[in-house]
Amino acid sequence: MRTHEVQNRRVNRASLRVFLSLLSFLALSAARGDAAGPIGPMSELVATGVRIAPVREGLAFAIAVSREGVVLTRGRFELRVPGLETSQQGASRLILVLEELGVEEGHLSGVARFVNRTEVDLDGLRVDLTERASLASPLYLGALAAGQESARVPFTSGPISLDPATPQTIVMGVVTGLAWLGEVKEPNYTSLAPGCASNLSAGGEPPRLGSIAGSSWCRATLGGLVVVDNGTRGRPGRASVLDSEKRLLFTFGEGRLEAASELVPEPAGSHLVLRGREQPALRIHVFSVPSRTELPR
Repeated sequence: MRTHEVQNRRVNRASLRVFLSLLSFLALSAARGDAAGPIGPMSELVATGVRIAPVREGLAFAIAVSREGVVLTRGRFELRVPGLETSQQGASRLILVLEELGVEEGHLSGVARFVNRTEVDLDGLRVDLTERASLASPLYLGALAAGQESARVPFTSGPISLDPATPQTIVMGVVTGLAWLGEVKEPNYTSLAPGCASNLSAGGEPPRLGSIAGSSWCRATLGGLVVVDNGTRGRPGRASVLDSEKRLLFTFGEGRLEAASELVPEPAGSHLVLRGREQPALRIHVFSVPSRTELPR
């Protein structure tokens, strides 16, 4: 009898551990926003034929590597999102966390994730290495709601260009994306972007980053070309920010855009207003897109 009771207790404890592990997993998934869309190397996420734009400007971070190939930097970077500097969220940060950093055979490797410590939703989050090392493909971590943590994405760089004449080499990187700043009570439109037709193609596979399905486009210029991609029929629209050569910088707006949306550049030069037929106008701050980009006519 006692043996039977001991076995039951063990089974109950094991079941409790499984149940608690499941609860922890669900809570962690919710906190990290795992349903925010596809993430990973951009080359694995973009649609066929879409070219990825190189990025050299953004919210900068630096990783120090010794001449012996030892990472000297603590991989936590608190980045100030420019569009929030003059708002109530001026003291908040987007935190880039690079874990398991190491150098093996001259290549930098690690795992990247974001923590959104601002009070607004961020979107189109992308990580690039720009000096002394590069990534085969930028890391794309997509949308991240206020207060959430992203999933982890592993990466390995190309060869690090170590300088034997100095005790350490600084590998530079940048983060780009946009911030949703909230509703616009009385938008002051000085000019309107072209309207969108609603001639959408039906069926097909789910739209990938930078894919354009059908002929439903809206355009606005803001240091790059912003194109609304409304996806296939019945799917929420997305927008893509392109450079002057029509290469993809990042995608945003999953679930936020309608077929009748318009993107209007504001005089401030770094903000867009998104206006939909049946949705309130929203102000969007696109950060880290080079303002000197020459746009196609």
